[in-house]
Amino acid sequence: MVNSIEWNDKIQVIDRLITALYDTDFGRAGGLCHVVTDDGNIYDDDLDFVMEYCNEIENQNSPIKELCYLIALLLKQLSFEQRACLMSIRDFGVNIDKNTWFRLQNTPDLENLIKTYYWRDEDD
Repeated sequence: MVNSIEWNDKIQVIDRLITALYDTDFGRAGGLCHVVTDDGNIYDDDLDFVMEYCNEIENQNSPIKELCYLIALLLKQLSFEQRACLMSIRDFGVNIDKNTWFRLQNTPDLENLIKTYYWRDEDD
């Protein structure tokens, strides 16, 4: 089973921001940060890519630019383990709060989902 992964209040904020993104017409597929929110690429360089992409000229007038940038920025402030757990719990379709976070920590389904985010070799 997963060791208890530390709670950070940013987790709930990020969860709500991602939900808000998907509720917009421009963000239904993850918008400018779909490589993170849809594709599960949550390594630091993936988040850096999203922040850089948000600042590219072609995206200067995007109505979701700031939201996508903020999601990537806040995710980068979490540990990789916290990111993997957050994205895995989102796969259950529940709103994340501190109680949900700890209640789901030691379920086999969550443990298996978290493992899917560790797809790179340690040398990458």
